[in-house]
Amino acid sequence: MKIFLSYASEQSELAKEIALALQAENHTVFFDRSFLPPGEPYNAKIREAITNSQLVVFLISPHSVAAGRYTLTELEFAERQWPKPWGHVLPVMVMPTPMADIPLYLRAGTILQPTGNIAATVAAAVNRIPHPAWLGLLQRYRAHLLVLLSLVIVGVGAARWYQQVQIKRATLMRFYSAAKVQQDNRQYEEAWKLLEQVRSLTPDDPETQEKEAKLAMLWLENARITRLENSESGKTTAIGMDSFAAIVDTVLPALSRCSVSSEKIHAANCLAHMGWGEVLKYTSAGAQPQTYYQRALALDPDNPYAHVLWGFHILRTDGSPDEAKMHFERALASGRERPFVRAVQLSAWLNKGGDLGEEEGIRVVNDMRLTGDPLPPDDDTYAVRWSRLDSLYYFRVCSQEKQSFLSALSPSDHLATFQWIFPEAVVPESKQVCHQFVLGRLQELAGDYTGALSTFQNLQNRWAKELGYTFTLQERTTQAINRLIKLQRTGITKK
Repeated sequence: MKIFLSYASEQSELAKEIALALQAENHTVFFDRSFLPPGEPYNAKIREAITNSQLVVFLISPHSVAAGRYTLTELEFAERQWPKPWGHVLPVMVMPTPMADIPLYLRAGTILQPTGNIAATVAAAVNRIPHPAWLGLLQRYRAHLLVLLSLVIVGVGAARWYQQVQIKRATLMRFYSAAKVQQDNRQYEEAWKLLEQVRSLTPDDPETQEKEAKLAMLWLENARITRLENSESGKTTAIGMDSFAAIVDTVLPALSRCSVSSEKIHAANCLAHMGWGEVLKYTSAGAQPQTYYQRALALDPDNPYAHVLWGFHILRTDGSPDEAKMHFERALASGRERPFVRAVQLSAWLNKGGDLGEEEGIRVVNDMRLTGDPLPPDDDTYAVRWSRLDSLYYFRVCSQEKQSFLSALSPSDHLATFQWIFPEAVVPESKQVCHQFVLGRLQELAGDYTGALSTFQNLQNRWAKELGYTFTLQERTTQAINRLIKLQRTGITKK
């Protein structure tokens, strides 16, 4: 039978399930309008589809009977085709809807109100509708009735099996889609719970296992513990997973499964993340994540995850800086997962701290600027703009000038990198005094004496309104202005 399925866009997923159930019963269903052109051609195609159909299934919901919805236009086409709806229009209540809102044309017949699976109920109701053309066909071929009956028995069994398969597939796709939404919103625990429900339906499904592995890696890359502080007691309570160990234990089975995948790169990625899980789970020096990185590199010698995370581990355990640099360079040379590689590389040096960590860290930032790699987002696990780099410039330039830090880059690179990290438009009011001082000092070191003098003079004009900065910084600003004016008087405005 040719069936036209009329529904509001809010019920599109349910419409797909019903269409699959009807198709499983060998009906031809018109329900996907996304490929139709807008305007008059669209209306003509819809009219033609209804005219060529033997039955219209109308999904009743507050959306489909609301004024102005195109479903009412489709119903108008059906009424022109069949002034009496009986046997030609099957209204189905899919959401509670006041009877007063339902068009009289639909209320003229019996409205189907499913109590169980809607798709299966609609398919069964359609099959109960008498169709004289079918009866004539059977009478014409009554000599073959026994053969047809046997074929029907086999066909119904196959159709039901196919229907169940399609319904199950539609259910899985809904879970996959919901999990993807949660994953994109960084609600990894909620996404994981949805995939666990899918696994309960299809324990050995390769697609489900692959999605779990990818989510496991993403969760570990962005693992964080969210805690809620009680203002009265001062105590904090974990929200969701209460430790990194809990997250690692949750995702480890999925990583273990994919670590033996026949796809070497995929298996290497999973092994590298198992090593990262060791780092997150155990804070002691006894953790041995490098064994996982070695196994990953045996499968994929250029694996970026294994190289960058191994470099992180080396610096974390006070290993050879040169060896760590080698791993960072190999990870970058792979050209894969570059944002993650840069984030871990920068975090590794800044976490190491000291002169070496600070100087290498600012060299990495300078290189990122030159190669077009963006800084990690401000809300990312490895965010460094305000939490780390802002403090670095404060303590190494504003508070007390650190010559080794200023010498880590050429003066022009230092100035360009600082302005790249902190564009003037993004610097909050509370940080502008220090940032203006750093800018002036770097301009001076780069030989832009005119620009430096203007910056320091603007800063000096703000002192009367600013609080919280030491007299030393004010004195250093005055000294810089005097120094630059003296150069100006001698005719030197730029080196």
